[in-house]
Amino acid sequence: MPQYQLRQLGKQNAGVSLPWRALKRDDLLKEDGTIPDDQLMDVERLGEGVYLVRPTPDDGNLPEFRETDVVQDAVARELMDMSAFDSLQPGNAD
Repeated sequence: MPQYQLRQLGKQNAGVSLPWRALKRDDLLKEDGTIPDDQLMDVERLGEGVYLVRPTPDDGNLPEFRETDVVQDAVARELMDMSAFDSLQPGNAD
C-alpha cells in the first residue's frame, strides 16, 4: 500500500496528497482532469491517527459518517460474522 508524506501547510495546517486515480474514480475531477475550484473536503478525526476525508456535497449536507454506505456495510459484515461464530458455539445448534 502506498504511503504519502504529511506536509506542513501554513502555520496551523497539514496535508496529505490524495491519489489522482482515486479522485478520478470518485468523479471529483473536472472533465479536463483538474480539481474544481469550489471543491470542498471535510476532514473528521475519528480517533488517534484515524481521519475521514470526504467531499462536501453541493448542498452542504454531509451525513454522519456512521450513516455512510461503507460504515453500514462494515457493520453488517461484522454482525454476520458474529452471528456465524455464535452458531458454531456448543449449545447453539438449531
